[in-house]
Amino acid sequence: MNAFISSGRNSAALALLTVFGLTPLSARNEDPQIAGVRRLYQETNQKLVEMRQAPSESSIYQVELTVNSGEAQYPAVGTYKEITRFYYTFGDREKNPYPDRLLKIEVKTIRAARTESAEYLFDTSGALVFCFSKDETELRYYFARGKILHVLRNEATLDLTNASTRQMVQSAQERARRLVDIFKNSLH
Repeated sequence: MNAFISSGRNSAALALLTVFGLTPLSARNEDPQIAGVRRLYQETNQKLVEMRQAPSESSIYQVELTVNSGEAQYPAVGTYKEITRFYYTFGDREKNPYPDRLLKIEVKTIRAARTESAEYLFDTSGALVFCFSKDETELRYYFARGKILHVLRNEATLDLTNASTRQMVQSAQERARRLVDIFKNSLH
């Protein structure tokens, strides 16, 4: 991975990784579970790049849900549009021959002059392992086996025992659950 980062040709990739707080840290300073989440994030995004380049040859599929696609003005809000993309692939093909394993969800919300975004990353068991949201601030949530590992607001680590932080984590998990339900219902 360091070879990938150190290459001059990949400075744009490094900038993108830095924006998302995913720059590699020294192995002795980084929690191995968080390093695994970051690795999964990068691998998943690379697969999505490949899928977009050759969608008919990919084993990754996409469902897109657009709210207010006609862009009618909402009262007291103005412009409002939300685009949610669900990326999924095959799971255990012996048990289920259909693609229904969720990889990632991306949400882009345009509200008046503001644009907000969010991403939800899932492991091979379907568990939420990472959530990123950006509006006025950037929030990053790292999970393992359903438990919160780490929360960052911009570059600051938040105290996981703080009531406000716990509420933010619960809200992120609840939004992920609602989106997963929408995804599951879209397949039927």
